[in-house]
Amino acid sequence: MKTAVRESTNISILLVDDHEYVLRALRRTLDAETNVVVIGEASNMSEALCVLKKVTPTVVLLDLALDKEDCFKLIDHIYAHQCRGRILVFSMHSEYLFAERCIRHGASGYLRKGCAPEVLIKAIRHVAGGGIYISEIIQREILDRIRGIEATYDMKPLQQLTDRELEVFHLIGQGYGTTEIAEKMGLNTKTVQAHQSHIRAKMQIEDQEKLRREASELVLTNMID
Repeated sequence: MKTAVRESTNISILLVDDHEYVLRALRRTLDAETNVVVIGEASNMSEALCVLKKVTPTVVLLDLALDKEDCFKLIDHIYAHQCRGRILVFSMHSEYLFAERCIRHGASGYLRKGCAPEVLIKAIRHVAGGGIYISEIIQREILDRIRGIEATYDMKPLQQLTDRELEVFHLIGQGYGTTEIAEKMGLNTKTVQAHQSHIRAKMQIEDQEKLRREASELVLTNMID
């Protein structure tokens, strides 16, 4: 059941994204809506926390893929600073795998970038009204697991991964090598290699080449793209 937001109540939004063109596009979309007001923008976590000291948004629209930031810790940092707003993640990261983890970290919704503007507005209003927003596909996946219905792909091995290991796995599937992953995540190569070793052990994958194939296959089948 979805909770409606009264039209007389303004929904204030803080936008957090490190791409200027995304911020402009979001602002254009939101400015066209009645009772939705953008009260701040930030391109990294430091800026976002500074803004949150001055304003209290109803919804924080958060991109997970800020440069060299631990994507799940972004959510943790916001709530650690007594933010009373609700977080709606808006990201290119796979909803199939990342949405549930974001909810576990306290987010109130997850939305893939590239969705239609009306879907974005619907998600914002739903989250602002106290609801949790995830797509019907993810809702079905979660319900199927609760009911014991076998999924198309067994996600249990991936669910064993830590948040950081999951990010590494995701980047491997996108075709990035160890050095590139280290640069994107702000880590040294030895740390990335250690994460890869832990991933192989947990997923019972024999070598790095098989790990690349497994991750790439999931990306190509849109399971974690």
